[in-house]
This record gives sequence, C-alpha cells and structure tokens, in this order.
Amino acid sequence: MGVTAIDEGGYSRNHGADAFVRVKEVPTLNLNVLTPQVMYKEDAKFNVMVNENDYNIHRYKWYINPVNDPTGQGGSVKSGDGIIPSVMEMDIPVGEYKVIQEGYYYDSTGERKVADMKSITIIPGLEVDFVVIPYKQVIGKDMLLVNKSKNYTSEKWWIKPKGSPDASYEELIHSNYYFNRPVGEYTVKLEVFNPSLRVNYASTTRDVEFMGIPVVDFLLAPDLLFVNEVSVITDLSENVTDKIWWIKDTKNLTYVPFIDLENIRDNKYEFTKEDYNKFKDNGKEEYTIKLTANGRMLVEINEYMYSYVHGRSFLERDILNVLVPINIVDKEEYLQKQAEAIFGGKTKNAQYIKNSAIWNGPIEEIGSNQYRRAYSMMFYLEDELFKERTAIFKYPTPVADLNIVNDNGENVVKETKVYKKLTLTGEQESIIATNAKDIDILREGRTPTNYPIDFDSKYTRFRIKPISVNGFNPEIDIETDKKITVEDGIAYIVGESETSIRINKPGVYEISYQVYNGKNDSDFKPYHLSDWSMPKKINVQPDLDPIVENIQIVTTNYHNLTRDYDNKTNLKAEVEFDVTLASLDDDYIDLNNTVLMFSYDKNNDGVFNNSDGGHLKQYIWLDDNITDVYKDITGSNKSFFEKLEIEDSSSANEKYIEEIQIKQLTNNENRYIKLRVKATISNSTRNILGNFRVETKTAKKLKDKDWIEEPKIKTPIANFGEYTYNENYKTNAIENFHLSIKEPRTGDSSLIHLLNKKFTIINNAPTIENIMKREKFLEIWIAEAGTNTFTQAEIKSLLIQFKNNGIICRIGVISTDGKVIKYDLDASEEIVVVE
Repeated sequence: MGVTAIDEGGYSRNHGADAFVRVKEVPTLNLNVLTPQVMYKEDAKFNVMVNENDYNIHRYKWYINPVNDPTGQGGSVKSGDGIIPSVMEMDIPVGEYKVIQEGYYYDSTGERKVADMKSITIIPGLEVDFVVIPYKQVIGKDMLLVNKSKNYTSEKWWIKPKGSPDASYEELIHSNYYFNRPVGEYTVKLEVFNPSLRVNYASTTRDVEFMGIPVVDFLLAPDLLFVNEVSVITDLSENVTDKIWWIKDTKNLTYVPFIDLENIRDNKYEFTKEDYNKFKDNGKEEYTIKLTANGRMLVEINEYMYSYVHGRSFLERDILNVLVPINIVDKEEYLQKQAEAIFGGKTKNAQYIKNSAIWNGPIEEIGSNQYRRAYSMMFYLEDELFKERTAIFKYPTPVADLNIVNDNGENVVKETKVYKKLTLTGEQESIIATNAKDIDILREGRTPTNYPIDFDSKYTRFRIKPISVNGFNPEIDIETDKKITVEDGIAYIVGESETSIRINKPGVYEISYQVYNGKNDSDFKPYHLSDWSMPKKINVQPDLDPIVENIQIVTTNYHNLTRDYDNKTNLKAEVEFDVTLASLDDDYIDLNNTVLMFSYDKNNDGVFNNSDGGHLKQYIWLDDNITDVYKDITGSNKSFFEKLEIEDSSSANEKYIEEIQIKQLTNNENRYIKLRVKATISNSTRNILGNFRVETKTAKKLKDKDWIEEPKIKTPIANFGEYTYNENYKTNAIENFHLSIKEPRTGDSSLIHLLNKKFTIINNAPTIENIMKREKFLEIWIAEAGTNTFTQAEIKSLLIQFKNNGIICRIGVISTDGKVIKYDLDASEEIVVVE
C-alpha cells in the first residue's frame, strides 16, 4: 500500500504505501478595532491577537488608509512598524479608514505575509484652540483674542493672574476680542461648547503678559557740592529686575559695587564723600554712581510689502507666506532666526512674538499695476540698561593754566627756536580756570569759599622739564631775569605769575604751571595746591645760520679790456657774478658781516693753497647800505685794500682787485638777498692770467627783541681773530677765514656757511696785424695756460712759416710761471732770444 503525504505547501505526494502524515499550520493574526467610531482627536483603541503556530513571525507593520486606498501603497495617513498601539489619538481628517495589521514569516519558498484589516470611522469632534496677538504687549496697548476652535456652538473667556488658583478666574470682558490689563502675567482660558456632540465641552489656556516700559533712572541732588555737604540718591527705576549699584571716581576706569545702596530703603540714600571710605583721603573729587538693571521691551516693526515683483496676488496671501520663503515649512522658526540675526548681537535675548505678524490694512494701489499693503510684527528683547550720574565734591583747590607767547604775540604751541624770547603767563589763565571749576555751584545759588591764588608763594611756580634734550644744563640753557631753582635736572621759576625765558639748547621741553591758594606757606594744605597744568610741549629747533645759496659767475673766462701790451698800462679784466644769500629761519642776514675773498692760483697748479702765497688773497667786507644801484665798495673798505695788497719781487704795492661795485637785485625782508658783484682785476704791472676763485661767507643778525636783557654785543660777528692793522694782519685774516661765528652771550658756535666758484682770465683771442712802424717788429704773443709748453723748435717753425708768407715778426711767450721770452730768426734762420 502506498503512502500519500502532504508537503509544507499542501501538496500530496505518493510514496508507495498508505500512512498518516501531520501538516504545518501557517501563522494567523486577528485585528480588533475596539472603537470603530471616534471623534476627531479622540483616542481610538485597538487589539491584535497573534498565533504563530508552526512558524516565527519576524516583523510587523500597520497602516491606517483611507477607504479608497486599502493597500497602503502611498495613501497611508498613519503607519508604523510593529503591532499597532493599543491607544492612539485620531488627529486625522474626518472620514472612513481601513486599519491594516501585517506580519511577516519565512517558509521554504521565502518570505510570506499574514494580515488582517478592519474599518474605523472618524467623525467630527469638538476642537478648542485660540491665539493671543501678541501674547506679550506693552501696557496701554490691546491684545487680540483669535478663537480657532472647531465644531463649537458657544464660547466663554476667562482670565486670572498667572500662578493663582483656578478659583481666581474671572470672566474676561473684551471689546470685539480686544482687551488689556495692568502690568503683569496672566493666564487666559477659553471654554467651548456643543451639546449635540458626545464630548460637548473643551477648554484650553494660554499665558500672556502686559509689560511695563523699563526705566532705569535715579536722582543725585545736589550733584555739585563741597566736601561736608550731603547728596541724596533717589531711585526712580520702574519695571526692571536685578538692580545693582556701582561707584567709581572719575579718574578711575573701573566700577566697584556700591555696598551702601545694596538695600536702599524708601528709594532714598544720603551720600557723602566722607561716608564712603573706598576713596576717602585719596584727594579724589568726582564720583560717578551707576545703576544697572535688566529690562524687557517690545519692538514693533511697521512696514509695507510691495507687489513690484510678484503682483497683486502676492499681497492676498497669508502674511507668513509673504514674509517667509515658500519652501520654508516652519515659518515661525524662520522668523525667530530673523529676530536673532537682527537683534542678537545687541541684546541678551531676542524673540519673535509668535502670531504677531499681521496685515494692518487693505491693499493700496500706488501706481499703474503697482500695489502695497501695510503689515506689522513684534519682537521681544531683553537687555541690560544703566544710568550714570556724577557727584562732584569740591575742595577749594585752584586750577593752574598758562600761556606761552613769543614777542610777536603769537601763541607758541608746538615749535620755537633757540635764542628766542618766550613769555610765560599764568595769572589770568589760572584765575579763569579756577572760577570755571566752581561756576556750576554759583549757578545753584551756593557761594564757594573764596581762596585767592597766591602768585608770590613758593609753591606757585613754572616748571621747564627737558623731555628729549642732549646734555641739558638748566643753569646755562635756560635764561631768565627771574630766580631759577633746579631739582633733579628740572628748572623751576618760583613765585611768579609771569616771566620771560630764552631756551639756548635745542630739544623737546614741557612747560607747566602750578599755583597755591592757601592762607600762607607755613600752613600748607595739600588741597590748596593745584595739579600741574597740562604740559605744553615745545620743540626747540636749532639755530640755523644763513647760507650762501649760490655764486653764479656770469662768464667763466674773461679777457683783458685793454691791449696796450707794449706800455703794460691799464690792463684790466672785469668779472661779474651774482651772490645769493638765504636765511633758513626767521633771522636776518647780516651784510655787515658778509665777506668776499678772492684767491689767485699763482703757480697754476689748479689748487688754491698756501703754495700760492698768502698775499695772493684779498678780502672785501660788505655793508648794509647796498641798494639796487651799483655802489663802489672801495671807499668804505679802503683800509682793507691798503693792507691786503699783492706783494712780490716785481711790485711791492700792487693789488689785483682794483675795484668792487655791488648792487642789490633782490631783498625779501633781509632773509633772501641776491647781489650783483662787479670786480675789476688790475694787470697794470704784468698780465695776471689763469684761475681765480671767489669765496663768500655770511652771518646772521639776531633781532633785539630776542634778548631778555640788553646784550653787550647785539649780533654775532664773523670772527677773524684778534688783530690790529699791522704786518701780521694778513696772516691772521687768512688763518681765521674759516672760523665760526660765536654767539656773544653763550659762546656757542657753528660753521660759517661758505661757498666758492672759480673763474679764469685769458688774453684776447689771438690776432695778427701789420704795424706800419719802422722802429717796431710785429709781435705775436703766446700765453701758456697748461703744462704742455711750446718748444724752441716749434717756435722756430712758426717764425719760418710767417717769414715765407711775407710776415716778419717776433714771437713772445708768457710761461705759466710768469716769465716772458721773445724769439726771432737770425740771418741763417736760426732761432735767437732777443730783448
């Protein structure tokens, strides 16, 4: 007999014998909807019975789908993994739904599914909801109640202080849903009713707040008072929290807690300087009291939205869809981030007031197809507020001030020059500054004690302090007609209200003033002594000598004016040059001490030195009487020409500078002078040819008003040594030409500015002429100017060429050392020297 078996899939198989075989049972599950009909947002209840039998269910899924999509392929309104929850809020739209529970297991063919499906119906329910716009509001302005409940037939509003028992609710009477309350936090409750529904009552609450305007303020009166008076602090702050009182003296940058005001009573506190030990006896006079507190405030923004880009329909949307990009889902969160971006860096806390963004009016047409609509939105801010007030406790302490002027009456603020007189004044300046200190007390009708400044006191003094001065010696470098005392290298002028000084060393100085208004010096009180006045920094510049800016030679080569070589008389060369003198500061140029020096390169070696002989130098002093017309200087300097003459073996009394004429081309306030010089060089004894040098030096002339006392010598002079008119005079003059100008009061010296230029005197251009004189030959002269001299062979060649051309002549040669030789040809055409 065969066996028939049924496999896992339920199919029979014949194995050739009859026998009984057990078949596996598939899993089963049973879904029960215990509440097949529920109201919207009411809880539904479910139950699932599972029998896995001979298999293991390894996962579950459930779905709630509308009846038109029972498969769960995209139409689910709720879904999840696992067994459907036993209790679930039905916050899905009203309608009929299928509830599906699935389980999955494996058999020999793969994964299989077992499921059950039941129906549930969602019917309308009583929904309660409302918003308050805005839920935070400034006192005096209204809040708007907006009821968003559904399926209700009546409503009732209640209000109570936040945190109070429910028994304290009172009915909220509103005007068209607008209401307001005094400052405080409140709880608003809405009750809704619908007798026709199974659940016919619902309620909800919202917290709101009416905020007062935060004010941080206090009075400090009087705020200008003397040390023994009392100032009363009155707290006027409102609607703030976490108040802290601080105090500092005005010369200190840091506040410290004002412990005395920590528990201020009746909003008043009596404050005196003597009561507050923190700064007592430190000489401080002014105190600033600060009150800090946390304040909360609302900011309302009222703007227009325009239709320029999106059109009129853009303004018909819900306000949030206009303010927030369309792709942003959580629009309230977006506006909160906007609030943080706008106010976050300026306040402690910034919040967008939820639901406060509203349209404030209808759409307005403002042009052709152009519209706008007003809207508003509100932000809640928290920030620290503060108020500062200053109390001044007066000591009868004077205030010092000073002024520094030069003799032109100009205020010296930054810069002056050595040797310039400065006048320091402090009397009127200090009186004005001291009165200004007490002027506010005078305005309040209280008279300050009168303490006149004692300008004769030893505590009243000027201070001259070197800041950047090399080798400062106050006893020498500061001149004054008053008494100077020196302490630690600083100069003080004591007991004066005005003084004149002269600073004789360059550098940076600070000058300040201090005054005393005590009854006498013996009963010294520190609070009668002023602080040093604000230092006036002065940069004292060095004295600058005038300079010879330029010597301009009109022509560098000059020829003799006459040609009477045979008689050797009236041979002259006239040289013209311009001399420009310039003062680098406000000193005058001293023409009386401006000197010209002419030098002659006697040995023609290109160097002007002692090997030429000192007697080949001549000096000409100028004077102040130069005008724009040529003036002959020789008369006023005759003695110089008599003593500074050329001396050599051939002529004991010849001077080569025969005449000097000078006129003035330019004169700008004696600070910029240009002179035209015409010098006549005499060659009456012999031709003086070759290189000359003219040098010029000049000096300054200080103004009389630069002196504090009448000086013995009013101007610095060009120092040529101590001399008399004797044979040694020339030597002294030459040796001292480059010495310095000495300042007559201090002995200071600096190099005299010196400039030189060269010029050359040569013969006229060579000429050949036939002189029809029986007793004379034609003479041709050659003046040697360099080192490459003519040889006798070259001269012989020239004489033969002239003879062959019918010119019978002699050639004279003037060598560079001044020797004169005449050459001729004899009958056999050999060269010979002739007399």
